Amino acid sequence: MPWRPRAGVARNCRPRMTDVAMSRPLRVAGLLACTFALVACGAPPTPPAARGAPEPPAVTRSGDLTVRASVVPTLATSEAAAREYGIERDARSLLLMIGVRRGDDHAERAVPARVTATAVDLRGVRHDVPLREVAVGDLTDHIGVVRVTPPDTLRFLVEARTGDGEVTQLQFSREVYR
Repeated sequence: MPWRPRAGVARNCRPRMTDVAMSRPLRVAGLLACTFALVACGAPPTPPAARGAPEPPAVTRSGDLTVRASVVPTLATSEAAAREYGIERDARSLLLMIGVRRGDDHAERAVPARVTATAVDLRGVRHDVPLREVAVGDLTDHIGVVRVTPPDTLRFLVEARTGDGEVTQLQFSREVYR
């Protein structure tokens, strides 16, 4: 609405801010802004894109020695794989798989090693993960099961000590969703 001078007022005098004609558009604009803000607050949160998608393994290399660790929910393993690994499928447990290998990616061979793993949750509680060796084809993996109460973030600390005394450490984190 264009500005028009009021009767009995000098032309260069701007209208009062309490003028009904001027305050109505401001009230409507304020009401619309509040309505849009309330509608935006009611929208459900957008889930993370990676939720449910398997994460790539954590890897560290020292010379030609590679330590690779993967974490998967035990429910994501097949019945056959759970039987082969000797684990129970459960909504509150994760399977930690660690491989210690020597050689390049196409010609890796298992390296005998003593492997230890610890998981630390968001509260700072440490959980030692008992590991055991499992033969997978002609390779050997070290596996263990970690109990978790989702949602949480676990920080894993892995140490592999080979027979010739070489020590390799790997640290990584994983988000755990419901």
